[in-house]
Amino acid sequence: MTLVEVIIGITILSLIATMSFTKINLSNYKVNAFAKQMASDIRYVRKINRLGNSKVYMYFTKQNNTKGYTLRENGEDIKSVYLPEGVDLRCPVSKIFFKTNGCFYIGGTTISIIQKNNYTEITIVPTSGRVLIKEGIYK
Repeated sequence: MTLVEVIIGITILSLIATMSFTKINLSNYKVNAFAKQMASDIRYVRKINRLGNSKVYMYFTKQNNTKGYTLRENGEDIKSVYLPEGVDLRCPVSKIFFKTNGCFYIGGTTISIIQKNNYTEITIVPTSGRVLIKEGIYK
């Protein structure tokens, strides 16, 4: 066997192996990206509210059978982010904003993102207003 034959054989085997992999499930990636973006936006709202601007907040919305949230600043909607279809978003409050000392306006809350067996929680700690993400599989 020559070097060229070995290289061609390895190339053919690698192409076959690449084609045999199953399709990657992008839904989990989108849910994780949504949770991280939401936590980041909640931290942004907290930071701006601590500076005394109470006109910045988040509220939960629904569009075309998908749930999400909208970031509102000074009376204008800055951005809206939505989950993939079939993923549930649960929160006991309809609006997210903070006091000037950094605490959440009603103590604390937990936002749940539920997709089949995947369960992600974003918790706003009552005393400090910190935002935590808890990911995992729960029953």
